[in-house]
Amino acid sequence: ASGPVLVFLDCYTTWCGPCKNMAEKIFPQKAAGDYFNSKFVNIKIDMEKGEGLDISKYYGIRAYPTFLILDPKGKELGRIEGGGYLEPFIQRVEKVLENLKK
Repeated sequence: ASGPVLVFLDCYTTWCGPCKNMAEKIFPQKAAGDYFNSKFVNIKIDMEKGEGLDISKYYGIRAYPTFLILDPKGKELGRIEGGGYLEPFIQRVEKVLENLKK
């Protein structure tokens, strides 16, 4: 394995409560790190600053947080809107990955 090729893009804004919850409580958990770092290149971008403005427009982001799963060329393979507890969140990510295998 050459490591993760899929990109997990966290589209957030500074004022979004659920975004803060994910950043402060969910993603720092060891289980989250183990899971996401083994499967993805993880990127977090503020949708209201700099390149985030273009990214938001390009992917049509309308809710925060939105998490995009992208191939290495930036093609959207799946998206998850909203955060939540770690276990159900990982299950939602897994569902996207399973659909890719079909």
